[in-house]
Amino acid sequence: MPNAGQIAQACPSAPVLQCPEQNTDPVSSAQTTPTTEPPRGRLEKTEWSALPAWDKDDLAPAMQAVIQGCTALGNQEAWKKVCDNALKDGIASGSGIANFFLENFEPFQVINADDSQSGLVTGYYEPLLAGSKTRTARYRYPIYGVPQNLLTIDL
Repeated sequence: MPNAGQIAQACPSAPVLQCPEQNTDPVSSAQTTPTTEPPRGRLEKTEWSALPAWDKDDLAPAMQAVIQGCTALGNQEAWKKVCDNALKDGIASGSGIANFFLENFEPFQVINADDSQSGLVTGYYEPLLAGSKTRTARYRYPIYGVPQNLLTIDL
């Protein structure tokens, strides 16, 4: 199992977003108290060669995930070229898929807040649901309780 320092986040090459300008008005700045967020680590751009044997892995499931994601992302400007390339004929082979990732994504290394490079990477999905206690035309379906056969795993 790779450690956090060996895990790459594949992101399409896209324009870098600029942060909004800071408010320099001393009156409004004094009225808000900034919240200090704990350090969370960072991503550093790396080279594909830094990922041991990534091109020897079975990349077909990753390619399928990209293609499936393109049904939702393919119309977004940052993903259009990537999705167009993913749907081209001839990339179904191992080397074709590896070349697809080389040409369309950039790997990043996870660096922890304490500058270490190892750790446990987990993921989960938490849906945010809008609802109403009153049935309306917009909120006409109830949200049911937790299913009796829900699997709960204590890690």
